[in-house]
Amino acid sequence: MMLQQAEQMRESPQNLPEVQISFLYSEMKRLLNAYCFYADFPKGLPVEFKYRLLREKWDEEVVYTGEGMNYCEFCDHEPSRCPFPEGFCGCRDFDFTDDIDMDDFDDSNEMPF
Repeated sequence: MMLQQAEQMRESPQNLPEVQISFLYSEMKRLLNAYCFYADFPKGLPVEFKYRLLREKWDEEVVYTGEGMNYCEFCDHEPSRCPFPEGFCGCRDFDFTDDIDMDDFDDSNEMPF
């Protein structure tokens, strides 16, 4: 049974009915949570996106520490690489135009405060 489920997790979401996607995502999440790993998805993101993104990250190596909470993040806050659909991630709301001119800072060892 476990092997069959593992093989189904390899299926592309386009080849699976919605109920199966929901089931597989739920089981993947339960397995991760059992080892204190938690997927960090935006609120309201459809389960098809969650399943696809989690599947893409599934084979990445991670370190199991045996304690604490470990989060799996999917957005690196670079809008051009954001994996989430428009309106689900706040990275597109950031203003990355930097008004600070680094030439205005001197190289002295004095603290600015």
